[in-house]
Amino acid sequence: MQFENGPSYVKKMKDVKELQLTESPEFKSNHNDLGNEYLDVYSSPFICPLTGLEMNGK
Repeated sequence: MQFENGPSYVKKMKDVKELQLTESPEFKSNHNDLGNEYLDVYSSPFICPLTGLEMNGK
C-alpha cells in the first residue's frame, strides 16, 4: 500500500502509532478579553505523560 499524500517515511500501516494524549493541567483555552494580562498563545493542550513536557511538534 502506497500513501500518495502522506509523509515519505510511512511505508505501511504498521509504521503508524495511535497516541494516548495527556491533557495539560496548566493549559487555559479561555482568551484574554480585557487585554490586561499576558496570554501565551503557543502553549500546548497536551503534555508527555512521562516527563510532563509540552508537546510542541519536535
